[in-house]
Amino acid sequence: MSDSQGSAAGETSRPTAATQPDHVWFRLATSADAAALSGFGARVFEEAFGGDNRPEDMTAYLRTAFTPERQAEEIADPHGFIILAMARGSAVETNLIGYAHVLESVPPVEIEDTDALEVKRFYIASEWRGRGVAQQLMGHVLRLVAERGARTLWLGVWERNERAIAFYMKFGFQRAGSHVFLLGTDAQTDLVMVRKPTR
Repeated sequence: MSDSQGSAAGETSRPTAATQPDHVWFRLATSADAAALSGFGARVFEEAFGGDNRPEDMTAYLRTAFTPERQAEEIADPHGFIILAMARGSAVETNLIGYAHVLESVPPVEIEDTDALEVKRFYIASEWRGRGVAQQLMGHVLRLVAERGARTLWLGVWERNERAIAFYMKFGFQRAGSHVFLLGTDAQTDLVMVRKPTR
């Protein structure tokens, strides 16, 4: 399973006015968000996939993938960007409810565009699924990718994550191949999905 499958998103319905609370907004992550991003990413990943994997493999992956130091490096990386989805829980409390991490990476052989960008992670908190947040977040991803001049997006998604696969297909991603994702010691199969420019 790849990081991006975190489409713990997995929303398949289109948002309506009633499902888009006006207290949700989106912004780019800064260095001050590293600790919050670390805790949130580990939580949603484990919630989404912990029940389908060995605890020792999950622990090994979380120990390296979601440290505050790792998140700080990813936020600071000029070759990518992280968009946060935020929600106001009270007059003074602000909560992280989702995020997307997009970056320049070496695409798999199935991707013909060497300048393609990767959606490395795409997560929505489980309690916010079905409320239109994932669709809005993907809209912000597509806008920023276009502003960077990129024409192609790709991602890896666990072959067993049918909900996430359906979500990505609604945004024009198509299956292009597969590759191995190592979770701890468990070699799993990810589908490679690509979104090519429309003509």
